[in-house]
Amino acid sequence: MDGRGYPEKLADAQISLYAKMGAVCNVHDATTSNRPCKNGREPADSVRKMAEWSKGYFDPVIFQAFVKGIGIYPIGALDRLESDR
Repeated sequence: MDGRGYPEKLADAQISLYAKMGAVCNVHDATTSNRPCKNGREPADSVRKMAEWSKGYFDPVIFQAFVKGIGIYPIGALDRLESDR
């Protein structure tokens, strides 16, 4: 969000809504995934760290929507989709 990103150093309004949403999801996925060099964080710990990093990195409205969205689905929760899946 602050223009330090890549590849074109875009900032705030120059970044599409979908890219802003993707950035939050990408960081959450990256921090919770196991890698050869490190184990992933627990989801709640990941969100705490992301909140620490969020100033200038994430759109605050999108980040808060993400936190609210994942907060209502604790680990092990199931949801039935309209497709009955």
